[in-house]
Amino acid sequence: MERKIRFLHCMDNIAIFVSLAAVWGSIIMILLRVLELSESRWFTVLALISASAVLTALTATAAALIIHLKNNRNALYEEELKNSKCSEAA
Repeated sequence: MERKIRFLHCMDNIAIFVSLAAVWGSIIMILLRVLELSESRWFTVLALISASAVLTALTATAAALIIHLKNNRNALYEEELKNSKCSEAA
């Protein structure tokens, strides 16, 4: 059981990091395109501030999720394994 819990926890962390990297990459790509097209210095500053705020919030949310999964690992994954066994039996 502990082995399955460790595996599920690891897979969830990998999914979080991959998703985080994908969104970071997307936002940075979009930001670079926007900055190429921007003719206004104020718009450039606003775009940089906005992107920074979004990326900061996103990263903080991912960190909070990782901490939550770590702190409640056994309860969350034991329930998930129990529910998956129930659905297999049905």
